[in-house]
Amino acid sequence: MPKLTKLSPVRTPSRLTHWIKIAILILLLLGAAAFQTYAAQVVGLNYLSAIFVKASIVSPLLLLFLAVFLFFIISGIAAVLLEPVWLACLAFFGTALVTLFFFGFQLVPLCVCATFALCAIGYVLSVRRLQKNQIHFTTHPLANAKRILSLAIVLLISASFSLGWMTDATQRQFTLPPEFKQFFVSTLTSQARSAALKPLGAHPTKMQTEAVEHELNANAEKSFADIETGLKPKTFILPILLGSIVFCLLFVILLPIMYLALGVTSFLLWILCLTKFARRIKEQREVITLAL
Repeated sequence: MPKLTKLSPVRTPSRLTHWIKIAILILLLLGAAAFQTYAAQVVGLNYLSAIFVKASIVSPLLLLFLAVFLFFIISGIAAVLLEPVWLACLAFFGTALVTLFFFGFQLVPLCVCATFALCAIGYVLSVRRLQKNQIHFTTHPLANAKRILSLAIVLLISASFSLGWMTDATQRQFTLPPEFKQFFVSTLTSQARSAALKPLGAHPTKMQTEAVEHELNANAEKSFADIETGLKPKTFILPILLGSIVFCLLFVILLPIMYLALGVTSFLLWILCLTKFARRIKEQREVITLAL
């Protein structure tokens, strides 16, 4: 009969100690989810700095990547060690409730958090299913199931950008942010300025230059107003479009973070075995097959 090895929280004669270890894992998981949601909200509220690539977005982005890195690690450890499976699923469902608490109990956050919960639970079940097919414990199930968890995380961050736009639009009553108007007008004016001044000769007077710039600004503002008027009936599409763009970009950006987190998770599981927080257990199972 093949001997299967897996990791499990050490079961000592004291059942209290066992449940304390489980409680520690669950609290770490919920804390990591709270930290990740907070960091995503901070970046989402600074969506304009991210769009225009301002220096002020660097610190929130670093905080977000750190939070995602920690959540990957702790969720991997929790998916492996939390027993029974229903308890692991319940703990990951709790991460969605923590996220909903930060976002607020409204329709859009509720849909996002429900999807997050389904992906998180799917991640746990996928890890456990792949573990059962292993003879010796490895972190390959975590690596194979990482896309499910990354989908949940990317969805969360994308939603925070969309919610940040929606919150800002509600507070400042705009269709497009005023910063967009400034960027549009300044870009259009600077591009058309040289061509508009060319007929005035090599050395136009200050009054002529000011008149041309005033006319260019007026034309650019009118063009922006026309765009804004056309978009007004479709205002709800804009935050969805922003979230979709962020969603596509983040899948590429998070790949190195995921692989680095897998390496750290493997090392930490080894440390947990050394410190007797967890141990390798052997199981014997009968395999029944058919043959001629």
